[in-house]
Amino acid sequence: MNDRQGELANKPHVQRSIKEMLRAAEAGEVPLGSDWDPMRRLAERLVNMAEPDPE
Repeated sequence: MNDRQGELANKPHVQRSIKEMLRAAEAGEVPLGSDWDPMRRLAERLVNMAEPDPE
């Protein structure tokens, strides 16, 4: 009931997962496959939101 709109549930788990994915990618242990699709979509969304509105 006290959740806020847009608040991430289980944030520590998500943070650990992201850190592990980044560590493995930087080490070249795994290819950047479909597991990265949510990260790509998030990055695209953030970039689009940061772009100024065309006037």
